[in-house]
Amino acid sequence: MFLKMKSRIGKRGQIYLPKKVLKSLNLKEGDLIELQVKDNTITIIPIPDPLELALYGDKWATITLDEAEKISETEQKHYERLSSTA
Repeated sequence: MFLKMKSRIGKRGQIYLPKKVLKSLNLKEGDLIELQVKDNTITIIPIPDPLELALYGDKWATITLDEAEKISETEQKHYERLSSTA
């Protein structure tokens, strides 16, 4: 998608983004963004919220509850052995 719009710089250097831009990037008040300045160009990059990514983002790995339990038990035994030798 390509959008080209004009905006103004407000008091204290605030940049006001048009609603279409906010909506297209799924941004809302309080979201973090990264500003990159190179030569005479400003690039705005949204920084995703880690919690929202964890809850609603695409999942690329799957593990069953039984697999998680087995890994947990293995790790616990490993750390028990380490602490008993110390």
